Amino acid sequence: PMLLEAAIGVHVDEALCLVVVALCGLLPLCALPSTAHLKHASISAVVLELLIVSCIGAAGLHAAWLQYTSAPTTPVASINWFSLDKWAWMRAVPMFSFAYLFHGNVPFMYAELRRHGGQSKYNSKADKFKVAIRAALGACCALYLTSSLGGYIAFGAATRTNIVQNLSTPRGQELLPLWIVWPIQVAMVLKMVSAIPLALYGVRIALHSALSADATASACMRWGLAAIVLAPVIATAILATDLSLVLGLLGATAGTFIAFVLPSATFLVLAQPGGKASVHASQRFSHLSSQQSSQLSSKQASQHSSQHASRPASQHAVAEEAPAARTSSRVSEEFSAIAPAPASLAQRMLAAAILVAGV
Repeated sequence: PMLLEAAIGVHVDEALCLVVVALCGLLPLCALPSTAHLKHASISAVVLELLIVSCIGAAGLHAAWLQYTSAPTTPVASINWFSLDKWAWMRAVPMFSFAYLFHGNVPFMYAELRRHGGQSKYNSKADKFKVAIRAALGACCALYLTSSLGGYIAFGAATRTNIVQNLSTPRGQELLPLWIVWPIQVAMVLKMVSAIPLALYGVRIALHSALSADATASACMRWGLAAIVLAPVIATAILATDLSLVLGLLGATAGTFIAFVLPSATFLVLAQPGGKASVHASQRFSHLSSQQSSQLSSKQASQHSSQHASRPASQHAVAEEAPAARTSSRVSEEFSAIAPAPASLAQRMLAAAILVAGV
């Protein structure tokens, strides 16, 4: 609203802006059929986040330069870390736990991860996915460190819950020119529009699974479920005035549960040697492996049948047998890589400690 008012000279209601953004941007993206269709939106969110964090880091570097070369025009109040309220540290933890909220989409991303058709440096799709997860967590850690350190150096105790708002203050305009501040504020809006659909994708799929036995949702079903999932998000955005409160609540509940409580509890149940859950999970993994192998083998066999219909029957059977065997072997290896196995006492104790700390 502030940007629109500065651009057109007319005050625009904030709630109206949120509704328009939701209908024109968020709803179409939330109704897309798979995470693969959100690829370009996710890439845009990453690029915009890099731009925002880079500007915050540049503001911190400029503030450090001004501090050691000349007196800054706007004084910065420092923080006495040892005199902080003990609950201030506890309130900061959920903000970081919010970073794990997107882990709820890991099963969907793993299922849609492409299999390499030829030679690959990864032994299985699980190994490939582990590399992607570690790279993503490393990038998130770097972004968090850059924005937190840059924001603290630039604004000190005056840092707001939405640090982009600090850029519009006199202190922010001292560190960054106005022609950079406005695009950063626009980038913040576009980043949220690009990132929210991926966060809500798992909720929409879970709601569809609860309401329908059909694995494939129609376009009308997707748009309807997207509207249902998006409505409370927009209502919260309209009613909430403190961004840190929303992020803190989500991090303390969903983020902590997804990242720490649920994985450690699941590991403890599945890792019991000879336990019923472990045996059932192994049987389930074997069934899924056979099911996926047969589906992929049938698909490849039909493709080879259409490509080699002119071959004699004996050559045709040999041509189909090899890719089918390779497909079955590859899928079995992938499921074996992620299948649960009995864990040692030290591993179970570590999982229990993570579970307790998460709770």
